[in-house]
Amino acid sequence: MRIAWLCIVIIFALSCNDESDFLNEINSANSLLEGDDDMAISYLALGDSYSVGEGLVDKKNWPSRLSDSLLTENNEVSYTVIGETGFSTRDLIQKIKNTKFESTFNLISIQIGVNDQFRQGSINTFKTDFSELLLKIKKLNSTRDALIFAVSIPDWGATPFGFNFNRKEISNEINKFNAVLLQVCNLNSIPFVDITTVSRISPNDSTLVTNDGLHPSDKMYGFWLNEIVPVVENLLN
Repeated sequence: MRIAWLCIVIIFALSCNDESDFLNEINSANSLLEGDDDMAISYLALGDSYSVGEGLVDKKNWPSRLSDSLLTENNEVSYTVIGETGFSTRDLIQKIKNTKFESTFNLISIQIGVNDQFRQGSINTFKTDFSELLLKIKKLNSTRDALIFAVSIPDWGATPFGFNFNRKEISNEINKFNAVLLQVCNLNSIPFVDITTVSRISPNDSTLVTNDGLHPSDKMYGFWLNEIVPVVENLLN
């Protein structure tokens, strides 16, 4: 396919009026062919405390570790996180509206919704807000052409912090919010990564959380990445 493309460009170049035009066309063809093997990934992670890496000390959040995993001899990777601890979906939308992006992104992750559930927001409002978030992303010049994937809401009840709450009730609510995420993602052909299952593996294991007993530790983020990385690599390919 590459050879055929080069032949087409050369035929066109031969019809050029002078040598300089010919050389320009050949250089353009070379640049396109070189681009087939090299990829510059500009990655934007949108979310809340889980994307920020709340509570980690001298460790990397999962978007940073994902970027490291995508970095190869042929791939240049840069990443930006937009989000804050405590952000709801509505907060994230407002943050995006108030942010002046200086880069154009070609890969975006979204992990949002835990605070919508924690604040006892309605499922319908969450669905509306998440749909609006996707629409906003698709309209901005800096994000509209990006590949997008979503990561599920982890079960914060399945942590030492969650011991003082009704874990069964939290789990049921998290399932409902994730069902909405999956539904909207399917409607928009967006890959959805389930990390909720692995977030429930050992509710009382303190090694899986940071010192606050709530947010994921470096170890738990590693389990998440086992689910996330294959999906992203497939998306990029």
